[in-house]
Amino acid sequence: HNADKTNEALIDLIENWISCSISTGDEKLDSIVREYQMHKHTAYSCNKSGKGCRFNFPKPPSDKCMISKPVTELYPNMDEVEQQNMVEEAKTMMTKVKTALEELEYECTDYDDDLEKFLQEKCGISNIDYYHELLQISLSGKTVILKRKVSEVFVNNYNKVFLKHWNANTDIQLCLDSFAVVTYITDYLTKSDRNVT
Repeated sequence: HNADKTNEALIDLIENWISCSISTGDEKLDSIVREYQMHKHTAYSCNKSGKGCRFNFPKPPSDKCMISKPVTELYPNMDEVEQQNMVEEAKTMMTKVKTALEELEYECTDYDDDLEKFLQEKCGISNIDYYHELLQISLSGKTVILKRKVSEVFVNNYNKVFLKHWNANTDIQLCLDSFAVVTYITDYLTKSDRNVT
């Protein structure tokens, strides 16, 4: 029960601090989001390796905010083969979803009120609950899945107050791994780029 309460508290924190909405009810903020927070694929920046977008856009749409976890943490009672099968199913599903999202018109709003319709019509996924269940399986530690409409799959995470005052691109992430924070800071401070001060 304590783990459930901690998870609920984290979800509340995420929903209060991080957004990917393009319709906030604030026209000025919406225009800033559209100008600075929309990811557009470029070969130099995000597809250097030729293996697709290194920033993982488009992000998966979801009807709820979740924290995804490794399969061993989500399903500790499954044996290794069953866990691996779940991981493979999650990978296959995400490939279908990403392919379908890439084929849609940029900022397509046709499915914003009906994620289930998008999953059925464009991805061949009939069970939305199972979609969310597989979406919770992370292949790399704990990660945040924001509540995100289909039209928002290319929106970079932001904080509404920060973005409105900063008026430039931001990428707000909740870090769930203290080692990752230390690694990031160390890498940044030891960058060889002479232009970084």
